[in-house]
Amino acid sequence: MQTSLKARHLPRVLKCCFFGAGYKEKYSVKGFGKRSLCVELRKLLFMLVAGVTATAGADTVWLRDGSVMSGTVISLEDRVLQLDTEYAGRVKLKWGHVKALSTTHPLWLRMQDSRRECKVTLLSDGSDLWLMTGRDELKPLDRRQIAWLGDAPVLGPDSWAFNGFARLYLDLDRGTDSSDTLNTKGHIELNRKPYRNTVSWSSKRREKNNAIQDDKWLLKYDYNYLVSDSWYGIGNTSIEHNSDKDLKRRTTIGGGFGRQFIHVPDYSLRLELGLSQLWEVFEFKNKENRNSSQAFHWALKSWKPLFEEFEFSHDQDFFKRFGGNKGWLLQTETGLKWRFSNHFSFNVTVDYDYDTAPPSGNSNEEKSLNFGVGYEW
Repeated sequence: MQTSLKARHLPRVLKCCFFGAGYKEKYSVKGFGKRSLCVELRKLLFMLVAGVTATAGADTVWLRDGSVMSGTVISLEDRVLQLDTEYAGRVKLKWGHVKALSTTHPLWLRMQDSRRECKVTLLSDGSDLWLMTGRDELKPLDRRQIAWLGDAPVLGPDSWAFNGFARLYLDLDRGTDSSDTLNTKGHIELNRKPYRNTVSWSSKRREKNNAIQDDKWLLKYDYNYLVSDSWYGIGNTSIEHNSDKDLKRRTTIGGGFGRQFIHVPDYSLRLELGLSQLWEVFEFKNKENRNSSQAFHWALKSWKPLFEEFEFSHDQDFFKRFGGNKGWLLQTETGLKWRFSNHFSFNVTVDYDYDTAPPSGNSNEEKSLNFGVGYEW
């Protein structure tokens, strides 16, 4: 089919190129659909920009403060972009400060939650970001989806990804009475798509005049099998002890499915539904009370950046018992993290638990505010 693009279409075409989907004016050109013409012309524009940049012989990095830097992109690792410049040597830029980048040479790229690396060229006009594959295919790209960049692949097809964090909260009280409270929290992930394994823990130990006043800990394991980019099957188990609530041991085991609504390096939102079996042992004055019940389990896991170096997180588990011990149980952790280096952070967390059927003499709710330092890898 012969196509034609007349001069009277050019003003609208240029608007389409620069404003993209935000340009609402309706038009059509013989041989092109309304949307396909816009997409193809935007691709052409990016290829022209890439040609000009390649002629200049330097990669370009646009920062969120409006400044632009040129040089050679070396790598992106641990949320730090390394740029080799003629005027300042090798410069390290925090990934959160980078708005877009364009490269004149191919780089190996790995997306978030992926074990596959591919060779691409990144193109940008300072606003939108696109990637070009070896087959000259141009695809839009969200900066937050990029997990790693390098000049050579580092992962094999069967390699595993290991990451996590550990946090320490300490409260020392010296006066008439001496009191020490030590809290720890941790999270370890071992992933290789489609498998995701997570171990998490929390503990609290309070001593007063060298005698244990409070001892609490929780250990959890989650197994996920990704059946698509959004859906996954789950299996989980946990064991918990809380002397302050006369809980000698609570053990859970369950399964179900989860939905991954958002999962990019800076933002995650997951919802899980399933069924669980609970075994609870309460001990009061050396007497044990054992309960066993089934429960509907609902879990929410999320984290989201608020500012450049601040991150908000919220995790919760809800159990609705419908056998044996009735009632429901809610466990939540809400946190704010300030990352002051690539690996270290300052953390504030609020823990809130609520049980509608606690042991006799115990409160329904338990809450705590914690301040501490964390390390990520």
